[in-house]
Amino acid sequence: MLYAVKNILGQVSLLEADVDYIKQEGYVKINSMADLPDTDSELWDIVDGKLIVKTTPEIPLEELKAQKKAEINAKKEAAEHADITYLNNVYQADADSQNKLTSAVLLCQAAGLTTYDWWTADNKRVTLSVAEIVGLGVTIAQRSSALVAKGREKKDAIDKANKAALEKIKWE
Repeated sequence: MLYAVKNILGQVSLLEADVDYIKQEGYVKINSMADLPDTDSELWDIVDGKLIVKTTPEIPLEELKAQKKAEINAKKEAAEHADITYLNNVYQADADSQNKLTSAVLLCQAAGLTTYDWWTADNKRVTLSVAEIVGLGVTIAQRSSALVAKGREKKDAIDKANKAALEKIKWE
């Protein structure tokens, strides 16, 4: 006879015994190996004298939504701080670079400069007019604004989504 047995650690395993029954809670008689769950990854348990397959606890929808929003925020932040192409050059646009750019614009305006040297992402010096350096800042701000709007749309969709719809929401 085969028995599924639950040990003191709560694990279920097989026991082969020569008796027709075992009168102890936590044992379930099975007719053959076919009575067992068909995959090794499933967790077995014994409840009310029956062998059952435990399922992974379902994560509440609100928690899934919070996780999805965090994912969207992370992707938006990464996109906002990615390098940006402007006037056929690629410039850094991380938070530090944006702060330096703001300072450079203020310096140009305060000192009456007509040009300013700026560095590309690959460390090439480029002389930009004041209008061009302001234009670089405007380009970064416009991209940021578009990404914030996209993020808001995704988060609004998350708020309205059921579980199936939530899984389909992607940043791309």
